[in-house]
Amino acid sequence: MLSLEFTPRALARSRFGISPLFELVSLIDRLDTRRAPEWPRGLTKAYGALVAEVDMDLVRSLQGARYGADFLARPPDGPEQTWEDDLAALRATSPVRARREIVRCLQLNPPSDPRVAAVLNGRNAVERVATVLEASWERLLAPHWDVLREHHRADIADRRAAVERCGWAEVVTGLHPELRRSGHRLEIPSVRGNARVVVDGGLVLVPSVFVRPGLTVCVEEGVGRSLVYPTRSGPVPPPVDPQPLADLLGRSRAGLLAALAEPGTTTDLARRLGLALGAVGDHLAVLRRAGLVDRTRRGRSVVYRRTELGDRLVHAGQVRDGS
Repeated sequence: MLSLEFTPRALARSRFGISPLFELVSLIDRLDTRRAPEWPRGLTKAYGALVAEVDMDLVRSLQGARYGADFLARPPDGPEQTWEDDLAALRATSPVRARREIVRCLQLNPPSDPRVAAVLNGRNAVERVATVLEASWERLLAPHWDVLREHHRADIADRRAAVERCGWAEVVTGLHPELRRSGHRLEIPSVRGNARVVVDGGLVLVPSVFVRPGLTVCVEEGVGRSLVYPTRSGPVPPPVDPQPLADLLGRSRAGLLAALAEPGTTTDLARRLGLALGAVGDHLAVLRRAGLVDRTRRGRSVVYRRTELGDRLVHAGQVRDGS
């Protein structure tokens, strides 16, 4: 069991962040173990083609059930972290740190191919791994990142609102059913061993679509303490045929509900759908009163997204259409 110990003041220094690179590494792990996510669709085929072109064993060897190299995806600085930020941080990994973590990975998860071990033991190991991940990003996640990022931001907005209501301790404990709070300790029973880590600078809390149903903790000295938790749900694509929803709600409202697979502002939605701004506002008000959409204020903007009920309604139309 891992025990994170902190004072109330230290916990209050926690913050949220978004890590594109962590999502990519988690997605690769899912695809590699035949656990393809429901969304985005079609990634199993894309991953198969990618594996035929790049040396994915370099990444696989750094991710094991007992330990994964932390330098692959260090804790993000905040919710505005970009893919370019993550990739630059990866390439800037110190040789000493990279060597230490690679050695541990190879000891716990020795690759069957001696060529892979030779590359990872070489001087250009980090750059070789970064090249594989860069190609993986372009083929797997880049086309879908805008939707994922908005989904992460919506989750963070919900959690921040909960912090205002309940405080950090309640929110952090509620991020995953496995987390237990005991006084000033946060306990994670699934972590092997019996480690105790003092957290004096707060936690970086990172939402993830692809880590579910588990969670990941980084407590590497000098890197920062982070906890990657699953978002409450994952993004879902719009229905292939919106006609059943149109029959129920009207074409404009059905199109609006389908478009909210990606959260957006009134202006965003009007631009995407080619509707008048006032009409979009009126339709959103109706959908919100019906409990199909919700809204969250982000700075000066109000972002709309589908509720769980809205998701179920869209999914019901997809199932009936056989999609």
